[in-house]
Amino acid sequence: MIRIATGLRLVCVAFALHQLIIVCSGCNSKKHPSNPVPVTSEPTSPPPKSNYGTLDLVKAIDVPTGSVARGFAVAPDGKSAAIGGGDGSIVQVDLAGTSIKTFDGHREAVLELAFTPDGRRLISGGADNQLVVWDVKTGTVLNRKNKAHNGDIKALAISPDGALVASGSVDDTIRVWRIDTLELLHQFEGHTMSVYAAVFAPNGRHVFSGARDAEIRKWSLETGRQVSEPLRFRNSITSLHYGPDHRTLVAASLSNEIFIIDADEFRILGKKRLSASSRLADIDVSSDGVIAAVQRGGDLTLWSSDLQVSEAISESRASALEFDMVSFIPRTEKVIALASNGTMSTADTTTGEFIGKPISLPPVNGSVRAAALSEQTKSYAVASEGRLFSGSFDKDLREIPMEGSQVSAVTFVPKSTELLVGHFDGRLQRISSVSGDILEDTKPHNGAIRHLQYSAYDETLWSAGDDITILRHGLDSNSATLQFTDHTSPIRALAIDPTGQRFASTETNNITIIRHIADNETQWTRRGHAIDFLSFSPDGKLLAMVEDRVFIVLYNVEEREEKKRLKGSPTRITGLAYHPSGEMLITVDVLGGVRVWSIENGSMVAAGDAGRGKPNTLNVSESGNTILTGGMDPRGSLRVFQLRLGNRK
Repeated sequence: MIRIATGLRLVCVAFALHQLIIVCSGCNSKKHPSNPVPVTSEPTSPPPKSNYGTLDLVKAIDVPTGSVARGFAVAPDGKSAAIGGGDGSIVQVDLAGTSIKTFDGHREAVLELAFTPDGRRLISGGADNQLVVWDVKTGTVLNRKNKAHNGDIKALAISPDGALVASGSVDDTIRVWRIDTLELLHQFEGHTMSVYAAVFAPNGRHVFSGARDAEIRKWSLETGRQVSEPLRFRNSITSLHYGPDHRTLVAASLSNEIFIIDADEFRILGKKRLSASSRLADIDVSSDGVIAAVQRGGDLTLWSSDLQVSEAISESRASALEFDMVSFIPRTEKVIALASNGTMSTADTTTGEFIGKPISLPPVNGSVRAAALSEQTKSYAVASEGRLFSGSFDKDLREIPMEGSQVSAVTFVPKSTELLVGHFDGRLQRISSVSGDILEDTKPHNGAIRHLQYSAYDETLWSAGDDITILRHGLDSNSATLQFTDHTSPIRALAIDPTGQRFASTETNNITIIRHIADNETQWTRRGHAIDFLSFSPDGKLLAMVEDRVFIVLYNVEEREEKKRLKGSPTRITGLAYHPSGEMLITVDVLGGVRVWSIENGSMVAAGDAGRGKPNTLNVSESGNTILTGGMDPRGSLRVFQLRLGNRK
């Protein structure tokens, strides 16, 4: 049984305004004490103007649980590499792993990177469909195409003269752009599945593309059309490179085969087959014709591109690593491999042996799934990528070790440093955020606990899980005092009436149920509306819902009728909460907009920026002065705001 101390209600506890002003002054300047200050390439847009009030960012907190993406490129001078992060960041490091600068401009994972031949510009493509041209020296954006494709960009190639870039996407197309202007010159259509690889011919007249449909196609930049029939293979083509003879094309397939192709005659000359111990991840070709291939099991194999040489030059393995990308270092006899755990390993191409230990790259922010603040103890907790962290504004974030199942929900026990932690396996624990000791451990659910809410009215804890069950946990019994099992699909949202009369819940089958707590009887059911978030007014009379992703609908729960409808955001809302005054609602959206709305007239009271990383966590303090958001952003996964209200007109 989870025993809960008397105190503040769960729905968002935080620091009082005067505490934040004192403790957090200047905290932004200490965000990266050991690293250079990130180069900001795209200034944050000022928040929309509001009728009155401000929403000021007082702290951005890094939660380093993310991972590197497949974006990886070694600079032409061989002195540095650029690595894309899952949080949308790009970090340039020297080959010892020391950060040089950070490029900040993508909203989602950076999947592809390519330097121009002169090394002055870096091209990036991401899961946000953006194509960005960077000045490498200054780290600033030279040009940007916000919707370069209708899906993730999975392939990039630079023309030999550095004037053009070809991009391939999960929208099955290849597009060719002028780098200086990002003017679209060609769109090639023919693949039936995602394009994974592209390369320009050395003469600049053709582009080759490889795709998930197991085909390689050849396109003419002079006619804008496909040249001859595609080459067909047994499995997806993931990488394409030209050999040093400027005639042969080298292709990697998920069949664990490397193909040598006559690019002019467009026919397969032969192939080399890797061991089937693990999946082929990537290849690269050196200036003297050596092919380096890495596999997810940590294998590095070197081959000669000469088909007369059938045996591998060397084979080696990096223990416990899963390689994603490989690249030769120009002007050296070394090759470097990027692993999914955020490390780089270097090997000598004369021996094939790895040199030294893997180099750890700067940490990448991960996605916040749940967060909580304790006003009394000046502490916060955050669950990210299944891991649990705690900290305060005068202490650094630290991880609380978890054994077994990962964390799915978290909140503080009011007036204490103890945490209530929900797990993916249905366990509910009470844990000391100071020592990390497990104080109590139960398993009330048979699936992941997605929602934890504390009711200050009767000092009970409410939980909802993937077993489609809602439970109210009492203080003096090991069994739930209320169990609700009427839902038939996963529960999207849960709200507890602050006056202790009702609770509301909604499921993915678009059914919302408002139920009396005293007799556990349904008051009314609302069907056929896509509802993502629920929040009761402080007096329990109104229930706010996010409907169809962008609308806020207020219902009188006693009269069962709609009282007001607000357009709460220009894009999808990812969090909703009542302000404790009952006069305002607070939302956060997928693009990072935090907005405070007047219920009376629907006007915007204040606005702030929660970052690019799809914020999906929103908490409001009991006083209403502090707002907490969480997402995945290179500028800080967790953000704390102060709400200052002026004279209302």
